[in-house]
Amino acid sequence: MKELIKGQKISLNKDLSLSDFVVALKYENNSNYDLDISVMMLSEKGKLEEEDDFIFYNNPNSLDGSIKITGSANSFENNISVNTNKIQNNISRLMFVMTINDGDKLNQRLENVKNISICLINNGQQVLEYKINDLVKETAVILMEIYKHNTEWKIQATGNGFNSGLDAILKNYGSDKVNIKDETKLESKSVILEQKEVKPEEIKLEKIPKGSIDFVKKHKSRIDLVKKYVKDMGIESQKSQVIVVMDISASMSSLFNKGIVQDTFDRVLPLAMQFDDDGVIDVWLFDSKSIRSKTPYTTENREDFVKKEILQKHRLGGGTDYAKPINAIVKEYKNSENNNLPLFILFFTDGNCFDKSETEKAMIDASDYPIFWKFIGMGGNKPKPKDIVTNEKKGFLSKFKPSFDFSTGFDFLEKLDNLSGRKVDNANFLHIYNLDDISDEDLYQGLLEELPSWLIEIKKLNMIN
Repeated sequence: MKELIKGQKISLNKDLSLSDFVVALKYENNSNYDLDISVMMLSEKGKLEEEDDFIFYNNPNSLDGSIKITGSANSFENNISVNTNKIQNNISRLMFVMTINDGDKLNQRLENVKNISICLINNGQQVLEYKINDLVKETAVILMEIYKHNTEWKIQATGNGFNSGLDAILKNYGSDKVNIKDETKLESKSVILEQKEVKPEEIKLEKIPKGSIDFVKKHKSRIDLVKKYVKDMGIESQKSQVIVVMDISASMSSLFNKGIVQDTFDRVLPLAMQFDDDGVIDVWLFDSKSIRSKTPYTTENREDFVKKEILQKHRLGGGTDYAKPINAIVKEYKNSENNNLPLFILFFTDGNCFDKSETEKAMIDASDYPIFWKFIGMGGNKPKPKDIVTNEKKGFLSKFKPSFDFSTGFDFLEKLDNLSGRKVDNANFLHIYNLDDISDEDLYQGLLEELPSWLIEIKKLNMIN
């Protein structure tokens, strides 16, 4: 393995024989700074000429397919796939950058990010490393550069730090005509990284889920929708942990195979990001037993979560027992140091359970704690048009709440919604016959139904502050 020192240059083609490889970063972020990694694709003039040539986690893939930010893997914090054969002709330099988000505003400096190193990985083997250990008050650093020299690509160990974050780098390498605008920003104000006008505090790269441009746009729209509804309900400042409980009994196979379960996770993510800033969803699975997933669903792993963390690790089968995951979650909550924060449970199943009496007792016991259970019946009986409109409730709820003479197929879940003996009404039932047929507006209003009134009740009972 080659070790570079600051300023050293070697040929990717001649010295390493590389064209398709991974650039990987290691560092110790014990201060838990919000670190952003980006790649600037510069023209022969040494300038960022196009908005699409600024690659970061909100725009993780270059248009030519040469650069792809793939997230963490193995012992590395960040991985970036590079294929120099695919780099478009007008690009002559790749600049790999690390910045502390809001570093100047928060007085956070790179001297507190220890043991920074940038490596090249070829077929799983580390072939090159450059260690950066001379940063002090900087809030941004150009780690390394890959540049074209005549007909070959070379690599340079740069390590140049900047005291004014990304703003300083853009002032040096941005183009007058470029106005980098983050179209998928979650905050209401847009993010504009202009060469002359940008201020460091304006640059805040939000936690955007990985995925296609179309998915990210949908996610932004859903975030805005959730924000609107929780504001209308008066609970926009309420924080809560969101947990998904997913049925993995054999009858769920069709929903998994059709991608409906994956879509379900994706569509509830905006709720998690509203109530819990880190956008992490803890996941529990159940059939005749209860299983806590060791890996939560996050913005980073969402694309393959169901495949890798559920289908490849757990066999679909067994019975359907509700009480076991309910009791397990309550037990964990009781032992948690953060048990003054309410839990919002989204409990998905496609059929009634085998342990009804145990489940009723579990729900009564759970009512002693600030845990709200939204039971979602997936599939079941198809609503009949004539039944849908007869419910006394108007609007979107009529799509989910059947009239008295129509059965959803989830009689027991409906019973839990009205179960007597509880300290507080801690449950609500929602029937979703076909997820694809439900608009985001109807889905989020349905998922949030009764949550505001429950929060009022548990505060009256001093179950939370």
